[in-house]
Amino acid sequence: MLCTNVASHIEANDFTNALRKCAFCMKPFSPSSKCRKHQIYCSISCRNLAKRKRDKHHKRAYQKREKYRLAKREQNRRYRKKQETAEYMRRYREGHMEEIRRQNRKASNKYYQENRRKIAFSRSERRWQKKLKAEIDALKKVSS
Repeated sequence: MLCTNVASHIEANDFTNALRKCAFCMKPFSPSSKCRKHQIYCSISCRNLAKRKRDKHHKRAYQKREKYRLAKREQNRRYRKKQETAEYMRRYREGHMEEIRRQNRKASNKYYQENRRKIAFSRSERRWQKKLKAEIDALKKVSS
């Protein structure tokens, strides 16, 4: 019984001398006896290349985040500037309300002078449509 356990133990740990694949270049290598459990790269150069590639990816991801942050900051700045402009316009309107009303009256009067035939026609058209609708409703009531 003891022998079989030892034999199975030896067979189970037989993989220690087996070749491994490098995590970067995928070439088989035999790990050194000092750090057999943790060695995943075949050489220091592969490890450095993998590290550089990983760091480059992290740097790119950070730059994207930084780019997003800067864009968001700019967007917020524009929004605040717009808010300030809106506040300025509101204050201006409060202070100059009478002038604005006068200008609006002038503009509406000018529009009416330029388009009075069209406006008069549309008003008479609406009156005629109301009369016609009233007559139709009256006929419906009589017929039902």
